[in-house]
Amino acid sequence: MVHSHVERDGSGLHVSYYDVDHHKEGAMELHFINPADSQKVHDNDKVEVLDLKPRPDDSVTLHVSHPDGTSDDIRCAHS
Repeated sequence: MVHSHVERDGSGLHVSYYDVDHHKEGAMELHFINPADSQKVHDNDKVEVLDLKPRPDDSVTLHVSHPDGTSDDIRCAHS
């Protein structure tokens, strides 16, 4: 999945996305499982949602690529 737009709030992210594999657009709310992980996402980062599952109570991995070439993997819950 590739994101098209990410908005950040205190407890999570709102991600508008385009799913390349299934040619679908949508939006989801992601909530950081570890609230401290919110500090790892910055304005110029690119994010990719990995292991998205159909059930909202499952967690997903948010792969965050930073402009300096480093990255973080963050566990999130989605609704």
